[in-house]
Amino acid sequence: MHAAYPNPFNPETVMPIEVSGPGLLRVVVWDVLGREVLSRAVPVYHSGLQNVHFDGQNLSSGMYVAQAVFEGQILGSQRLLLLK
Repeated sequence: MHAAYPNPFNPETVMPIEVSGPGLLRVVVWDVLGREVLSRAVPVYHSGLQNVHFDGQNLSSGMYVAQAVFEGQILGSQRLLLLK
């Protein structure tokens, strides 16, 4: 999982995620209270870089945590800062 850009962001950011082959990529984003604000399953047909877009337009400013899981293996996690 590469660094999201832009970060801090308003209202959208892109999370580039490198995968090793075809499979199912799941991205989950939580707020600081542990509430899930995004859960997206993305089918991947080819290995390489996958760009997952996160739109925080309907969320409040603050810190969020994103995690990428590919075929049951955690690829990484990172903090996202939404500034409005």
